[in-house]
Amino acid sequence: MKAGRATTISRAISGRFALWAGIAIGVVLLQHVVQLTALTVTFGNFPNYWTGYNWPKNLWTIFSSTPSLSDSLSIAADEWLLEAGYMNRDFGRGIAEWAFSVMPSKILVVLALGFLVATVFVLLLDQRRGSGSGLRRSIVSLAAAGALLVAFTSASMHWVGACAEPSWVVGLTMVGLNVPLALWLEPAGPWLSAAGFLLLVLAVILAAAPEKTFAARGARGLAIGNPYGP
Repeated sequence: MKAGRATTISRAISGRFALWAGIAIGVVLLQHVVQLTALTVTFGNFPNYWTGYNWPKNLWTIFSSTPSLSDSLSIAADEWLLEAGYMNRDFGRGIAEWAFSVMPSKILVVLALGFLVATVFVLLLDQRRGSGSGLRRSIVSLAAAGALLVAFTSASMHWVGACAEPSWVVGLTMVGLNVPLALWLEPAGPWLSAAGFLLLVLAVILAAAPEKTFAARGARGLAIGNPYGP
């Protein structure tokens, strides 16, 4: 990234830091609220249990008792902080028909997503780019597509019909995709997430383009009789 763009990004963030941070945190909260709401609406049951976990203590146990650092990191990434779900008491002590888990490792991923979304937002707002330019619409489209990919593949929903594993593909099964096919697609999650981040980074780079780039696109749109740009 050129120094000029880096300066533009830094200026936009520092000039609206409270808004930038608020958007980033809001993205994290929204992603979790949407998951819990989707599960509640899809299965028609409100959560009837909440369980908190001693995440710091569990991490200490993992790292102190696992010889391999790579194994420790892999196990720690799957540790939960909070779990909420619906427990069906018709089966002995009960079985969790669906659940939603809050995982710090995924919070960090979504927070990174939030930072990028917030950066695109403050860049477009701070620079007051032409709202009708084709370039602006392209930036918004790239950011939206990237955000959806990252947010969706960072989901941690559980359903007993999908092996009760915390996975983003539970969302696919909830909209009607065949369970075996959804589980077959699960390994593609990291690649889809990476693609989402790539789209977001590209949106940031384009949003930090010099003002003359937007002006040129807008002028070209006017030249062909379209006041909103190409």
